[in-house]
Amino acid sequence: MPFPEDFSFRLSGGSGNTFVDKSIGGASSVVLASVDLFAPATPSLFQEVKDFRCFYIRNDDPSFAVEDLVVYLERELATTEVRIGLGGPVNSTAFLLENVNSIPPGVSFSGPTISAPLSVGTLDANEIMPIWLERIMPAAKDFDRDGVTITFSGTGCAGGFAPLAFTTGFRIC
Repeated sequence: MPFPEDFSFRLSGGSGNTFVDKSIGGASSVVLASVDLFAPATPSLFQEVKDFRCFYIRNDDPSFAVEDLVVYLERELATTEVRIGLGGPVNSTAFLLENVNSIPPGVSFSGPTISAPLSVGTLDANEIMPIWLERIMPAAKDFDRDGVTITFSGTGCAGGFAPLAFTTGFRIC
């Protein structure tokens, strides 16, 4: 039955990618995503800045699915806006962007909350799902390390056992 430790968050950009600034789509990396998914950025004095990152959530449980998987964002500060979008169906490869400022085609971004989460669906054992993040930084603001946490929640169920609820996630900036 899946537990929070049965999930990993992996960079995109190909199996050997180790750089967060190259995590802009493409195949899943074997490298785990970290709190520095968005590296510190230099503020623009005159215009808003948007950049994008893609990571994968993987159900590492060898036997059980997670059902009713949802994702939401928790914010500590509000200087930087972070929005999230699904990068395609389960086990798909996310579109590879030209650079961090290119907009991922076909991805709808939103700001899901604990009371209105974004539905991911079901992840069977060893399946992955690409997830896109959009960071919007206002002009002339100090937005380094605003404290946004991405949280996944769902239930695992197998063989007539009662569902097990879990929550897992990581801080992204």
